[in-house]
Amino acid sequence: MAASRLTNLAPFYFVRGIGVRQIRIFCGLILFGYLLSHYINHALGNISLDAMEYGLRFHAAFWQSPVGTLLLYPALAVHASLGLWALYQRRYFRWKTAELLQLLLGLSIPALLCTHLIGERLGITLYGLQRTYALALFNFWVARPDLGAMQAALLLIAWIHGCIGVYFWLRLKPSFPAIAPVLLGLAVLVPALALLGSYQQGRNVRVLAQQPAW
Repeated sequence: MAASRLTNLAPFYFVRGIGVRQIRIFCGLILFGYLLSHYINHALGNISLDAMEYGLRFHAAFWQSPVGTLLLYPALAVHASLGLWALYQRRYFRWKTAELLQLLLGLSIPALLCTHLIGERLGITLYGLQRTYALALFNFWVARPDLGAMQAALLLIAWIHGCIGVYFWLRLKPSFPAIAPVLLGLAVLVPALALLGSYQQGRNVRVLAQQPAW
């Protein structure tokens, strides 16, 4: 009978074991998954502009769906809010270098994200603008190169912030020493390929923009 009661109460003990830190990590992993899929899409620019547009269909199909939207934007709000709450509750400020870097990068993301969010998501929702890589690359490489530089900075800042968070999450896991070299390689390779893909097709779009028909 006692064993049966413990079995019935197991889900409640699981829920009680979920704290603010676990929720923040879960939301951070959702955001990191979005970044990873977005940067893989950028990396397709190393193949062609058509490959980027093709990959965008799958990226948008999930993250702009009701399920993707309900995952992404609440995760963004909750992760940011709980990060500020953790900072408020901190009783000492003897920061490690990685902790301070993660904090500063995290605080800079909302300011850099606003323009991109308004142009890329609200423009679609409110005004029915067509979202394509050709249009985005034209804006970033021809019309507003300053915004292009800002987006490149946002790409690196968000990725480094996320990688530090993943490191703090995994570093005490028994399997971490074995997978650390692979994770480090991916942490360097993914943003490098994403920036290179954007650069390759940004140059391509700049040439195409000189053709009146295009």
